[in-house]
Amino acid sequence: MSEGYPRVWFCTSPSDSLLYAHARRMHEFMLRNGIPHEYREYSSTARKLDHVFNVLHPEYPESIQANEDIVRFFLDFNQRT
Repeated sequence: MSEGYPRVWFCTSPSDSLLYAHARRMHEFMLRNGIPHEYREYSSTARKLDHVFNVLHPEYPESIQANEDIVRFFLDFNQRT
């Protein structure tokens, strides 16, 4: 990774049938290699949070939180640059 590579933010859910396992492996790889990133997992006992749940179901409380976290990440990033 280049030193100028920007910090990465990504999220998933244990019920993401498409990419959960890949996201976990990417997170673990980045941790092992000291790559700056922010990783979040969202879960719910009330509903299945499948792939892109925050876009497909923006009304879910978990989606609202995920979208707020995304916005915060970019606002923080812009303030640092």
